[in-house]
Formats: sequence, C-alpha cells, structure tokens
Amino acid sequence: MQHKHKLCIVTTFYASVGGISTYVKNVVESYKKAGLNIIVISPDIDRNGQTGDLISVKSSKILAILKTLYQLKINKINRIQCHCTWYLLLACIFYKYMSKIVGIDVKVTTVKHSDIIINNMSLKRFALQFIDNRTDNIVFVSEYLKKRYNQDFGFRYSKPQHVVSPGCGPLTYRKGIVENLAIQFRASSRYPLLTYIGLFEYPGKVEGLILLLQAVDRLRLSYPAIFLAIAGRGTLKWKVIEEIERLSLQDHVQVIETIDNPYELLQLSNLHCHVTFQDSFSIVVLEALNSGTPVIASNIGELPNIGVEGLVIVNNNLHDLVKSIINSLKHPPKIDFKKLRKDYNWDNKAIELAKISFDISVRLTD
Repeated sequence: MQHKHKLCIVTTFYASVGGISTYVKNVVESYKKAGLNIIVISPDIDRNGQTGDLISVKSSKILAILKTLYQLKINKINRIQCHCTWYLLLACIFYKYMSKIVGIDVKVTTVKHSDIIINNMSLKRFALQFIDNRTDNIVFVSEYLKKRYNQDFGFRYSKPQHVVSPGCGPLTYRKGIVENLAIQFRASSRYPLLTYIGLFEYPGKVEGLILLLQAVDRLRLSYPAIFLAIAGRGTLKWKVIEEIERLSLQDHVQVIETIDNPYELLQLSNLHCHVTFQDSFSIVVLEALNSGTPVIASNIGELPNIGVEGLVIVNNNLHDLVKSIINSLKHPPKIDFKKLRKDYNWDNKAIELAKISFDISVRLTD
C-alpha cells in the first residue's frame, strides 16, 4: 500500500508471553496483510533476532532512550504507535519535538494497556499525565481502563481519547508442540487439566494465581489427578514457586516460562482459569474461548463486560472459585463462536487503530 507516512511501533514487550506483546504482534500481522511497511522497536527483541523491521534497543533505560531516538531518526519515522513504558514514550516525544524544529510533522499515539495503581495526587501521576499530553492521541484497550485513568487516577487529558479493544487471532498451532506438551504434562493421565497464562510482573495478577493454586489444593481431594499448567515468567515468579511448595503441589502444577503460541497449550486444557486481582482486558481469555476452551475469569476490570457465552465470571474468594470450577467441569458452558469472532476480530481492530495513529485507511486482505 502506498502512503506518505513512515510507520513505527515502539513497544516494551514483544517476545515475552503477555497481553501487550500479543496485542502488538497481531496488529503488526494485520498491517503486513494490508501491505504496510512498518518497523517495530523494542527492548524485548533479542539482538540476535533483529531483522530489517524488528529492531532491538535492549539496554539500560538511558541507552534505550538514545537508541530509540537514533532508530526513529535514521528510519525517518513520522507516525509512531507506542505500546510502551514511560521512558520509551519519552523518547518518542523528544523525537517529535526535535522533528518539529526542522519542519517535520511527527504524530505520536500512546496505547494504554496496564491497570497500574497510581495515587491521583502523586508526583508520578502528574509526570505521566504531562508526558501523555505531549502525544497526539491516547488509546485505551478497554472502557474500564479509560474510566480508571480519568476517574480513579484523576488524569486530566487534553488530547483525544479512544478505545480499541483486543481481538483473537486465527486458531493455528503446531501439532508436534501440542504432543510434546502432552508428554511433558503426562496429559493422558490428568483430569482435569487446567491452564493459566500470564506474566509474573504485576502483584495483583500474582495474587490471583496464588488464589488459583489454593483452589487446586482444595480440588485435589475431589480430583486426585488434577493438574494446572502455568505459562509465564517475571520478577515475581518466586512468589508462585513459594506457594506451590508451601501447598506441596509439585505433582499437580508445572510452570513453563516460554510458549510461542498460547493455542498450543490451550489445546490440552479442559478449563482455562484467569484468576486475577488486577486486569484491564485479558487477550488470553479471548484466545481460550477461540480455541474452544471454556474460561473462568475474575469479576475484575473489563472481564465481566466481554459478553461472550463460554466465559464464567467468578468472585475472588476461594469458596466461589472452587464451586465455579467444579460446575464448569461438570457442565461445560457453550461458547458463542459467532459473536466472539465478530466482536473481537483482530483485522477490524487494526484498521481502527491505523486510522487513529497513522492517519491512513487500510484494506485488509486474506
């Protein structure tokens, strides 16, 4: 597709398991289908894995800022979509104003993913608000998150605000990987096989996983062969391991740090459990439903508003969680695939985001 803009996505996460990397990868894939030339800049790209359109700025914060500025400049970028932490967004803002001095029009859109906790009178809140208001558009991944920033955290935005929710991608997986995971988990002798996917970086999410581990501890009395497969990594992993050991669940739980495609793990799942005390919108919930796996999710954030049959919302207490898991195993909820794939189509979400951040209309072809 021919257009006058040089396009770039700057993102904190790209290779890691988690919602931001999944969101970015699917948007990039949709843009490639439309014939857009777009580069991705991230500290989460290994230097050895760099290509012409995947650029690593893996470094300390100061060096990452300088490397990002350099890459934006040499690639002559003038439309930037930011899915990133404050210091990378700051680099994009610096670049925008440096370009303005020499008469180049650069537009920056920031996409908000995380339900972070910010005191509405803190210096951090004022600093983040100042940076956000130097952008051209602010996009939230859910109405809940937009409300959270504007009302609960007291942000005062002077820029246009938009909501572009995630989607669910094509159901593709490698049969060989599924078979290897089945052997690793001894899946043929496990029932039920529950799954959990997420980063161990946010205290509220790890607290939810710990509650799920406590539920597994209760459930093994009724289901001696119960097994929970966890995919994730992060700085708070030690808390998860500590709880597994405290409950003596080593024979019932396994943590794998990396998984390229969540659908490969979800093929083995009888029930996906997204238990959390902190979430804005979970892409893995959509992916699990898309794979045909029923989901139990906490009554948190945007999760109760997803509005697709097959998703069971549960309160975050041990009694209700155990009861919901048992009921969902005995009477698996039917999934409304038609509504899921209509309301949460990645290509449609990418088109919407391109209009906001790149000032272009795109047509996506298979």
